[in-house]
Amino acid sequence: MVSSLRTATVSAGSPLVTRGMPAGTPALRWPAAFPGSNLDYFLDASAALADVGDVIVSATLDVRPSGSGELQIQSASIVGGTLTAWLSGGVAGRSYVVRWLAQTSAGRTFEWLVGLPILPDQASAAAPPAPSAGFGTPVLCTAVSPMRMDLVAPLSTSLAAIF
Repeated sequence: MVSSLRTATVSAGSPLVTRGMPAGTPALRWPAAFPGSNLDYFLDASAALADVGDVIVSATLDVRPSGSGELQIQSASIVGGTLTAWLSGGVAGRSYVVRWLAQTSAGRTFEWLVGLPILPDQASAAAPPAPSAGFGTPVLCTAVSPMRMDLVAPLSTSLAAIF
């Protein structure tokens, strides 16, 4: 089930590619997370992709800043026009940028940046410097094809094949 609270939506008619935007300025945002959370986050690009008549076939996901102790990608998936990332950890008080690079069946490449702030910890004054200010190792995922049932042809089985 997709959480509407943790869904960033790319709307039809909006710029799909965020290249050229100032670094560190994601066009989309997810709500702030607690330090140490392990949650699923969604990017719904279905309306925007329908606008150009295309579908996502694969994507990579990476996070900035990166390194040990930073926000980690547990898994990523694509179903239809929705990209899902399971993210965990993160440093209290730090804002992360999650980057999706999506490839479509028509050969387009889209880049979406989504901001994810981690709530500050009351005990610490400031987040320590990140091991790396850049994006970390990307995680690759491919689209899941929906199961298709052919309801026109009758279903039949041969009992001889079972025994």
